[in-house]
Amino acid sequence: MMSPANQSSGESSEETRRAPPSLLQVVQGLEPDVDPSARSIALAIRHFNHNDASLHDYEISQGSAYFLCNLLDRALMGSDTSVLVTTEGNDSTGGGGAVGGNLYRWRSARIAMTCSALEMTLRCATATLRSCFRQMGSHALMPAIICALEEFATCSDSHTNAARLVLRSCSKVLRRISDAGIVLVSSHTEVRILLSLLIRIVQSDVSAGIDGDTFATIANLTNISTNRTVMTTSPGLLDILLTSSRSSGRRQHCACEAARALQHLSRCEQSCRVMGSRGDVVENLSTWIEDSRATVRRFAVAAVRNLTTRPPSEVILAVHQKKQLLKALLGSIQKGIDAATANCRRQAMQGLLNTEKPSTVAECITEVVRESLQANTDAVSNNIEWRDAMSALMEPVGYLQLSDLSIKARCDLLDSLLDLSQQSFFPEVTNTLELLSRKPQNQSAMAYASGMLCVLARLLREDNGSIVETSMACAKNLFLEPESSAKLWDGDGQDLLEAFMDILCGAVEVSERACGLCVQTIANLVAHSESNRKRLGRYSSLVPSLVHFASSASPSSSKDAAVRSIVQLSCQSLADRGGNNLSAEERMARSFADVGNEDDDTEWIDFAPDMFLEVEI
Repeated sequence: MMSPANQSSGESSEETRRAPPSLLQVVQGLEPDVDPSARSIALAIRHFNHNDASLHDYEISQGSAYFLCNLLDRALMGSDTSVLVTTEGNDSTGGGGAVGGNLYRWRSARIAMTCSALEMTLRCATATLRSCFRQMGSHALMPAIICALEEFATCSDSHTNAARLVLRSCSKVLRRISDAGIVLVSSHTEVRILLSLLIRIVQSDVSAGIDGDTFATIANLTNISTNRTVMTTSPGLLDILLTSSRSSGRRQHCACEAARALQHLSRCEQSCRVMGSRGDVVENLSTWIEDSRATVRRFAVAAVRNLTTRPPSEVILAVHQKKQLLKALLGSIQKGIDAATANCRRQAMQGLLNTEKPSTVAECITEVVRESLQANTDAVSNNIEWRDAMSALMEPVGYLQLSDLSIKARCDLLDSLLDLSQQSFFPEVTNTLELLSRKPQNQSAMAYASGMLCVLARLLREDNGSIVETSMACAKNLFLEPESSAKLWDGDGQDLLEAFMDILCGAVEVSERACGLCVQTIANLVAHSESNRKRLGRYSSLVPSLVHFASSASPSSSKDAAVRSIVQLSCQSLADRGGNNLSAEERMARSFADVGNEDDDTEWIDFAPDMFLEVEI
């Protein structure tokens, strides 16, 4: 049995065998009689391996990049080894196979070391890098890099480590240049060739340790607007970007670059069409939106925003896909998002619903709200991001016409709004209810919705002037028509009537506007029917409160409404007691006795007589 020490040593040696060798390890393992320039490149690597941009600027000014590019070209075109590169075999085969394997490894090490030294040299200032690339990039460096990628992107199993060294060094060079915003290749044909090689690298067996730089280069390529249409139609690109979301371990960083690439692609009309037609794109974006990494979430939310704000003719998403994205956008709140990303999320949520027919909007919102509230049972209403997201989600609801929905959909939607009110989303709920109540077609349905009047009564007692005003405006709209007022006289309505009386009597401190809206609501109810007047007349404090309001309020529609209500209620009371044959003056005199407020008699006399003459009972 192996001892722990030996076992640890065995595991260490196994890890060493699996890990790709470093460039210097390869150089040190070369035969002593091979080209000594490898030793010179190794020394150059030691010399150039620093991050002092000013020193690299000096090195480039002395021609180091040009010299290394020439070395790379010679290493790639070397006739002494190119014949043997394709020789089958490895070190253990002996004979010509061993020689061919050694030459292959020697040549690949020389190419890799040259590229590595070149990448280190290019750690210069951005302006220097741009100038250097203009001088030799398109006609010397990029052809050499593409040649190396074409040769080493596919290799036999026996040459995996050697190919990995070359591809890793080339990928670092490409990333170094593209990170500076430099256009690597200009024509569409060159873009397709380079992209196909990068895709081949990611899909190959040698991608470990390389794919990070490769994905970053792909993302940088997508950031160039002229490349996006070509890249979207390139076979395999979306597949490798989406596959990266399932990466684990040290390859998880690839998801960030893949999300960045998708976000860049989503800025293009053609790309949006392709992405919207693929269900796996939506699925991966939904996953990334709730990712633990902030950068991944930011890119994914921006991509969804770009997709959903396109015209419907460009991007068509199924209802279940929209629900999936909405749930993910709400789920991302728990992860935390910066202000810019939160704004993108709001735009994405609105974009998902703005172009849909009412039944789809209602269906999506009902399901998403319920599931989100069930999944987040904490005090979500105290979270400002939750409030912002719910506000965005509720905005299209306010413009729906409930008669366009089935009875079940209508009830489910209103129930979801009431569920939100139970979670203290008062501003969001009141704004939505008030917008809905503006449409005459919605008023009766809302008044008869189970629990609606209780919720309004609760909102009217909130210690928030804005919420009370908006809720009062909603109540006023609901009772504009006679058929809605019948709901007031059952159990739910009694609580709302008590809230009205509290506002009029001053038991609840509200703004003048809210009080005026309450007076107008009472006036509408009084005008609707004799039955309403008789029932309202049972509240002994109602007429005195209206008199007080009318005598103290400045001229307005609310004051006129108060006067009309006083006269109609008083006349109804007299009629109930046999006062139908009384003159206007006699009715007015008896009304003063009923009101019993001598302090207000002067003002009351000023505006009452004409009104009494107009009333018929």
